[in-house]
Amino acid sequence: MDFDIIKNAARLYAEYGNKAKVARELGVSHRTVGRYLEKAALTGNDGLSLKSVPYGHNVKGVSTLYDENGNVRAQWVKTRVDGPDVEQLAEYFTEAFKDIEYYSDFQKSPDVVNDYKMTVYPLADLHFGMQAWGEECGDDYDLKIAKQTAIETFAKLVEKSEPTNECLIVNLGDAIHINDSKNMTPASGHILDVDSRYQKIIYTAVEVFVNIIDIALSKHKRVVFRNVAGNHDPDATVALNIALKMFSKDDDRIVIDDSPRQLKAYKYGVNLIGMFHGHTMKEERAAMALASEYSEWWGQTKFRHLLHGHFHSKQNKEFGGVDVEGFNTIATRDAYSANGGYVSKRRLTSITYDFEKGEDSRSFVNLI
Repeated sequence: MDFDIIKNAARLYAEYGNKAKVARELGVSHRTVGRYLEKAALTGNDGLSLKSVPYGHNVKGVSTLYDENGNVRAQWVKTRVDGPDVEQLAEYFTEAFKDIEYYSDFQKSPDVVNDYKMTVYPLADLHFGMQAWGEECGDDYDLKIAKQTAIETFAKLVEKSEPTNECLIVNLGDAIHINDSKNMTPASGHILDVDSRYQKIIYTAVEVFVNIIDIALSKHKRVVFRNVAGNHDPDATVALNIALKMFSKDDDRIVIDDSPRQLKAYKYGVNLIGMFHGHTMKEERAAMALASEYSEWWGQTKFRHLLHGHFHSKQNKEFGGVDVEGFNTIATRDAYSANGGYVSKRRLTSITYDFEKGEDSRSFVNLI
């Protein structure tokens, strides 16, 4: 929500003392004015504090020093960082969508598709907002590079992939490098190398995924998108879900899953496709959990494939008939990985499944 709007609403309310008059003045509903005034109080834009607080902060207290004439001499505003404000994010992205730049005009539905196959695009560990210096890490990486790399690589992959009626795009977690403006991993508190501001990083991630969905619509008549939270972005993923859900609400060709579950699954014919990030459970336990949590689908399928990220490299294991596969990232290494000697290919993969015969084919795009 624009701070200028809520400050103006607070100013008008202070002048009129009547929400209905403010609503008429601003051309909004009485209820919207109420929300503006609530946000004004939370963010310090209601006249009690001298300046607005940073994005993502809420006011928890204000201390004011007055002189003998009752004038304000000094003021201290105490803030706290809360989790994502769902309403604020929703309003922000509604306004922001009109400014999103599209890679190209892709949304025309394909004329010919295979109705008995589905393509899956696993996107692992994109780390939007990560900063890497080429001299130290091998390749430069920042928000601008990440955006261009993700969109262009995905476009090449879609061009190589089979035109199927349906596709499943899976964000396997850690799409966003930081969970909030603290620039640390939320659980372990590791300090992260970050490029740009938190709000800009979130916006760029949304912009990239909107473009990715748009590109996929050129090859597939129906796009299902699923977000899995990673260890870097458990709360920031909520913002992605809200934004993409709102972006697609009027398009019946797009389905956005907003389930908060860590282990998710999708059934296509005889194929059970599970997905998780990889930081909350080991692969074998995840395979067992897939059988237990999705037992009905388990009994209806013959081929079970569990997809994950987290390790930034190719991983292949099998547990109880479940193929558990980890995928490469297209992001470069950060300083931690480079100094630790971690090396892996940068690659994007698509997998095509047959409705009755399981995995059918794959396509790859390698980054050199």
